Amino acid sequence: MEDGSSRTSGVRSILRFRRGATHRRKSPQPRTILGVDISSDVSSVSGALVSATGRGTDMHVEVVAKRHVAVPSSAANLYRQLADGKHATPSHLAVLGSQLAKVVDEVTGQLKQQSNTRCDPLAVAICDGGLWSLGEGSLRHALALVDASRVAELTGYNVIDGFALGDLANNGQGGPLTTVPLWMLLNDPQRTRVLLDLGRTTRMTYLPATDRDGAERVVAMDVGPGMALLDHFVKQLTAGDQQFDPGGRLAVQGRRVERLLQHWLGDPYFSRPLPRWHPHGVSTARFLADSVEMAVDADWNVRDLLCTATHFIADSIQLAINRLLETDRPIDQLLVTGGGSQNGMLLQEISERIEPISVHRLGEVGLDDETIPATSAAILGLLHIDGVAASQPTITGAHSPQVLGRLTRGTPDRWQQLVETISGASTGSLKSRKAG
Repeated sequence: MEDGSSRTSGVRSILRFRRGATHRRKSPQPRTILGVDISSDVSSVSGALVSATGRGTDMHVEVVAKRHVAVPSSAANLYRQLADGKHATPSHLAVLGSQLAKVVDEVTGQLKQQSNTRCDPLAVAICDGGLWSLGEGSLRHALALVDASRVAELTGYNVIDGFALGDLANNGQGGPLTTVPLWMLLNDPQRTRVLLDLGRTTRMTYLPATDRDGAERVVAMDVGPGMALLDHFVKQLTAGDQQFDPGGRLAVQGRRVERLLQHWLGDPYFSRPLPRWHPHGVSTARFLADSVEMAVDADWNVRDLLCTATHFIADSIQLAINRLLETDRPIDQLLVTGGGSQNGMLLQEISERIEPISVHRLGEVGLDDETIPATSAAILGLLHIDGVAASQPTITGAHSPQVLGRLTRGTPDRWQQLVETISGASTGSLKSRKAG
């Protein structure tokens, strides 16, 4: 498989994420851990070798090496069949778990070769979207995709995975699980930030300033439909020739239809209480079901639908921002990531609605958004080692703060190294009374 990341000369200086100096505690020597994130459609795997000093939420981390590889089409196709319910036997799950374990083995091997660090990683921390069974109301169950035992056997490393499982057992939603890691990576000592992920679903994470509120006031939510809604209309408009609207150039050719916009904004979804998160994001089906019929009756064209959908996403973001401001959560800066960050029309509409809050793409503040998922996985693994909660009632709806993840032993010497690290851990501020 080919590496999809850039060259990594001087890789130790690629990224440095720092905590505020007033909360910093130094450990005798840095700890390293391998973070692995599997994309939501299981098409790719990203990895990051992370070095950390300090412990718990007081740690600051450095990305030493990063990799990005494609998943074999056989595994990606098998996942799609499982997710669609076409295969649901233990044998198919086992095959997928084994195939993904081999990809994780490849990524971790490449990361170790690529880095110059002599410190042996404590573990491989793996985040994957999982396979979900969604019952009525908030009843949810999930299975991790990767065979952790096989990863431990192939790599020799201890493995920390299954982060959603402990949260679900504690009556949580199972996500969003990277909220505390995101705050650790992106918080600013003076400015309160909001991370806006313009992916298939629009998601938002409120990141209080270090010196104002701390991690206890972090909030994360699904905002509403995202780029999947725009992509649907683009494919209709271009008969499938284009998969997305580059820069919003097609949407700007249409007109905003106020009747349709208000119809979408009136959906009961937007009045649901927080925390609000779904493992599959916000379905576009509920917003498409009757809009096409309305368009036919009113003689709206597809460009009008696309333009209105762009305004709709911007309006839903404004509603979410207002919701935060109304709960005494000031906002200084909006950081945008995801595919929609390249849609100029959408960013312009968002900026106009939330003035005077400044809007920046994540890269503009010196952060590599492609590395953040794997780095977040690594931080979840370190929080597990330190016995610090990554799940909070205000984030996932869990009954109590929860240490997330399950641990699979690697080789005896690496297991002993990890045990010694855990026994000497001095945790940070977000403690929990039990582990997942």
